[in-house]
Amino acid sequence: FPNPAREFFTLRGLKAGEKGTVTVYSLSGQLQFSCAISGSEPIDIEGRLKPGIYIVEFTEREKPRKTGKLIVQ
Repeated sequence: FPNPAREFFTLRGLKAGEKGTVTVYSLSGQLQFSCAISGSEPIDIEGRLKPGIYIVEFTEREKPRKTGKLIVQ
């Protein structure tokens, strides 16, 4: 959220205090960036991502990965 995004995005469905790593890939599979997050804190993408479509992956220790699509304007 928001999707499409411009300056930041947040992951919906995470519980307060849920910690993990967010990794963003281009559609060709190239790593764009990765960062640690806690809960639904905003993830700054301004200056990190060009306009386009990306794959976002959330991983938490010993749990299945969650993936989604992110559109950047």
